[in-house]
Amino acid sequence: MFFTPKSRAQAMAEKANLKAGGRVLEPSAGHGALINAALAIAPDSDIVAVELNTGNAKVLKSKEGIQLHNADFLTLTPSDLGLFDSILINPPFTKNQDIKHILHAAKFMAPNSTLVAIASTSWLTGSQKIQEGFRLWLGVVGATIEELPVGEIWSRWP
Repeated sequence: MFFTPKSRAQAMAEKANLKAGGRVLEPSAGHGALINAALAIAPDSDIVAVELNTGNAKVLKSKEGIQLHNADFLTLTPSDLGLFDSILINPPFTKNQDIKHILHAAKFMAPNSTLVAIASTSWLTGSQKIQEGFRLWLGVVGATIEELPVGEIWSRWP
């Protein structure tokens, strides 16, 4: 399992346009590094975390002030969770899961909201339909792409 390092989580939260009292979503929340970073900037945020792994969900349950859904994010809808002002996501990468999670997370965006995500680089040159579609979608929504330094993203946890 790979979790977001504190420095990357802080940088992502700074880009998320967090609003006082705003709603924040972290899908595939792991141990909540992105939640912690969001709360450091906007402590009065309404935080919703989604985490499928039961062990990780137990860690998240210990955090005060968050609403936890121990579920597969890809099965949830805006009817289940609502819409959000800021979405911070570091999804799983294998088999284009990052693309699937990011596209799904976009469905939860309120008007004038921000989604900040970490993704693998497979979509840059991949020829699979989902990778090509993701490149097109990023252009349509006017996404800003930032390449991270090699090795910066990952902290490995047992």
